[in-house]
Amino acid sequence: MLVLAGVLPALSLFPIHQAAVNRHLQLEIESLEIEIQQLYEDNRILTAEKAELATPDRIARIAEYVLSMKKASEENLAIIQVPERDEAGKRSGS
Repeated sequence: MLVLAGVLPALSLFPIHQAAVNRHLQLEIESLEIEIQQLYEDNRILTAEKAELATPDRIARIAEYVLSMKKASEENLAIIQVPERDEAGKRSGS
């Protein structure tokens, strides 16, 4: 009987404890969902910045004005044709 008197109050506190644990987990999930949304937004912004930084016009401007490079004239260009490898050669790496 004495054991029952000690166990019953403990059992009545279990739902309260479980509710607190559930609330804590719910807040943690909401926090992680907000973080995920922020990461998606950051990724979208970085993808757009990457696309802007990789444009050929921007690269040409940097080459010309920052690196002092000049566009090659037609007479200074060489076209090199590389023979295609057959399928077996492509797989073996030769």
